[in-house]
Amino acid sequence: MGSGTERKKPVARPSYPHNTAAWTRRPLKDINAIFAEMKDGEITDRMVIDLPR
Repeated sequence: MGSGTERKKPVARPSYPHNTAAWTRRPLKDINAIFAEMKDGEITDRMVIDLPR
C-alpha cells in the first residue's frame, strides 16, 4: 500500500477536434440523405445526431 502521494502515470487520450471546420451541422430535413450516405459508406468518421426535444 502506498501513502497516497504517488503520482499516477498520465493516460493517453485521443485528441478530438473541437468546433473545427470539419464539423458540419445539417438540418433535420436532411435525415434521409444522411442515412443514405451512411449506408453507401460516404460517412466514415464519428457522427452525433442531436435531435430536438
